Amino acid sequence: MELGRWGLDKISQISDRYRGFSRFLTEVLEGDRPLLASSETDHSTFSVQSGIEQALASESELKSEPGVLDRTVRVLSRLSPFFEAGFMLKVNPEAQNLELTAMFLGGRLFHPPASERPLVELDLPELKTHHVFCVRALKVLPVFRLENVKSLRHADALLFSPRENVAFILLCNRPRPWQITAIEATVIGCEKILHE
Repeated sequence: MELGRWGLDKISQISDRYRGFSRFLTEVLEGDRPLLASSETDHSTFSVQSGIEQALASESELKSEPGVLDRTVRVLSRLSPFFEAGFMLKVNPEAQNLELTAMFLGGRLFHPPASERPLVELDLPELKTHHVFCVRALKVLPVFRLENVKSLRHADALLFSPRENVAFILLCNRPRPWQITAIEATVIGCEKILHE
């Protein structure tokens, strides 16, 4: 994206949305605002679980969600016990930006209201169904201002598209053989739930 094409109004809007999300996240982390997720896990003592297949197996329950976007957030929340962190980005091809729709960290889901969702700048590769990209998490953590979270510094960031115009970035500290198994189960589960 070129800064020259953006007007002052657009930059001001992005800045306001980021400040709103930053306030939201601070309130949640300080305990002043309740979470939409039922988990009360402190991310400093969080440990990754196994059994992704079972968590995504109740696809009929998830398919009954009223909207695909709501269903996608529910899928992300179901993945929170199995990865250290995760981000759901809504891709807007016309505006060439990404909106952070929901995220989890240490088992806690953060799903800010639409007016407080920040736009993030991240160059994504062309996303296709069943393609998973892997990079070191240190490359994406600064985008979400999480570079100081020690438990994520050695993780891998796994990027894939669970459905059109949505990207998931899941951070995983597992050794590669278990990481491959976990992401395969995740992609297959998302395919069953989100593609009708």
